[in-house]
Amino acid sequence: MNTSFPISIETYLKEAGFSQTEMLILRKLLEEDALTIRELGAKMGKSVGLVDQAVKKLMSKGIVRREHINDQPRYLINSLDAVVQWVKDDRKKHKEMLDRRHENFETFIATLKIDQKCPDLEHFSGLEGIQQAYDKLLAVGGEILTFTPVLYLAEDDPLRAYRVDLFRRRQIRKIFQRVLAVDSPLARRFQSRDLFEYRRTLLVPESELALAFEKTIVGDTVAYIDLKGENACFLKYPELAKSERAAFECLWVRTLEHEHDGTGTVSAGAVSTVIPLGTRIFSHLREFVLSKRSLWTILFFALLSGVFTIGLYDNNRSLNLERIKDKVMSIAATGALQFDAETVNAIWKPSDIDKPQYAKLIFTLNLIRRSNTDIQYAYIMRKTSDPKKLAFVADADSLYPDEKKDLNGDGIIDTADALNTPGELYDSDLFDRMDDAFTHAIASVGTDQWGTFISGYAPIRDKYGATVGILGIDMFASNLEKMTLTSLTPVYFFFALFLLFMLFRFWAGNRSLMEECFEVIKRNLRLTILWIVFLITLTYGIFFAFQQYKYHLWVEATGERLKAIAATAANQFDPEDFEQLHWARDMKTEAYQRVHDKLNEIRNNNPSVKYAYIVRMTATPHMYEFIADADSNYNLPNLWIDFNSDEILDDADENVWPGFNYFDANGDLFEKAKIQPVYGFSRDQWGYFITGVAGIYDENKQLVGFLGLDVVLGN
Repeated sequence: MNTSFPISIETYLKEAGFSQTEMLILRKLLEEDALTIRELGAKMGKSVGLVDQAVKKLMSKGIVRREHINDQPRYLINSLDAVVQWVKDDRKKHKEMLDRRHENFETFIATLKIDQKCPDLEHFSGLEGIQQAYDKLLAVGGEILTFTPVLYLAEDDPLRAYRVDLFRRRQIRKIFQRVLAVDSPLARRFQSRDLFEYRRTLLVPESELALAFEKTIVGDTVAYIDLKGENACFLKYPELAKSERAAFECLWVRTLEHEHDGTGTVSAGAVSTVIPLGTRIFSHLREFVLSKRSLWTILFFALLSGVFTIGLYDNNRSLNLERIKDKVMSIAATGALQFDAETVNAIWKPSDIDKPQYAKLIFTLNLIRRSNTDIQYAYIMRKTSDPKKLAFVADADSLYPDEKKDLNGDGIIDTADALNTPGELYDSDLFDRMDDAFTHAIASVGTDQWGTFISGYAPIRDKYGATVGILGIDMFASNLEKMTLTSLTPVYFFFALFLLFMLFRFWAGNRSLMEECFEVIKRNLRLTILWIVFLITLTYGIFFAFQQYKYHLWVEATGERLKAIAATAANQFDPEDFEQLHWARDMKTEAYQRVHDKLNEIRNNNPSVKYAYIVRMTATPHMYEFIADADSNYNLPNLWIDFNSDEILDDADENVWPGFNYFDANGDLFEKAKIQPVYGFSRDQWGYFITGVAGIYDENKQLVGFLGLDVVLGN
């Protein structure tokens, strides 16, 4: 007989409350009728204790009974009908229980509907409790309407730090706050911060709003917060919240109409939804400053600025290097014209230092050095039989080579202060391309025992054009770093302000201004167009500023070079020649030819120079007269030569002669040149120029004229 239960029957019995052990006991008792506890445990593989408990449960249900057979307690099933009856009774009890639960649920729902019309009261105490109250109001969501008397300055508020975080969370969730505050000095200060607090405040006379504590409406909740008493109370009462909101809107609109008196009425619907653009922008700006993520933004831009600054520094350094190279090369090229080959060829060995030619060379070298600031050393060298060696002819500091001098001013006399005697050898490999200096002017950077220099070299030629030596001009390379650092002074100020901003930033705590601005722009087409115009203008402005910066550097470099050339070349003219040049007919004199040739020699050695000329003062202020001009020689005044090559014969092609009057309408350029060589802008009938001017002095140190050199800027 198969007494095992089908799966459906087992499931049914489980649902009726029979355990797996109880069902096994029923199965064994159906198979073998009467069994002891021990026999049941052996057949089922269960412990005696577990079986005993299950049998007792079946006995309590009236399904199993115990009988003593052969003096042993045995257990057997009363009848199968008992099982059916127990299951039937269990289902009935279960149904009655479900019915009772359903009745209880219906009763609860009915009670809830009644209770909804009654206010739900919640109380908070202490500063922490008030913070919890604000947190709950924020969790409700929606616009916050607040009646308040302003009782504290922001810095004296007991919840000052907490309100910063509360503002940030409000702004992130775009929960705007409107405030009606009792008019007072504190309230006006409170109102002045609306732009940064993502709120709007209107001030109401105390006669219309008498409050000793804050009252806030959010959703169906009306909150009463007494900060001084450190108590807060919530009333969740829809009817009350609706009434308070209506009172707020009525007073809000009335206050706005009073503020806009004479400009029309303001509807409550409009004022309740419109958030001023300034408030959105400045509140987001404040939130950005407080944002933790802004640290990453700032760090990114700091790194970007650092990379940009390094690039700008390298670019400036390379520009300044070229600028200094041009300057020392121009000084060398111009200064070389002051030496004659016979004087140079007279000096070969140490004993020649007693010759007057040596003293003349030293004097001229020092004259060149004094005429140009930042020049450290000036000297002359010539070739030797060894292609890698050059020999000193003269050095500006070595009038008496046996003296001990602290040449570099470091307070120590060592090899860096060594003086050079005629014939002393020098390794030409220490500076690049020194051999090229015997054919044309060059600039080079190198290091030797005297230091690291940016040097200019130019050939000294005899009357047949053969090179008899080279003039060397040295400027300390450290001047390059000083010049570059000086040109980056605005960047230093930027980084100082940036670091100051970072310092304040670390006192704060998260969200992006740009993201919010983008949202504002998307909602306003006109503003979008304005932003696009602004960005285009900004981009153009940055590009224009960079171009102006480069142009400024070029102007400064060109001006400094012209000033150096003029200062160096001014010593090459004989003031006695000027005394013979007053009229146009004087152009045919040998004195004019000497001056004219020297002007052209200076211009030819400096190809960027367009015009070279000499003028002197007259009795009339700002009126000068020409002594000589590089383009005027025998060709007396006319308009038949196109000097500026513009294919137009006009005033810009007019040449000049000795005595030709020139009015300086460009200010005090020549006046400043009375004190020291200068450069500046000039505009006249010949064009628009950068002009370098240096005074020319006679042997009595009397000013007898000005040498002017022009580089064209444009018309």
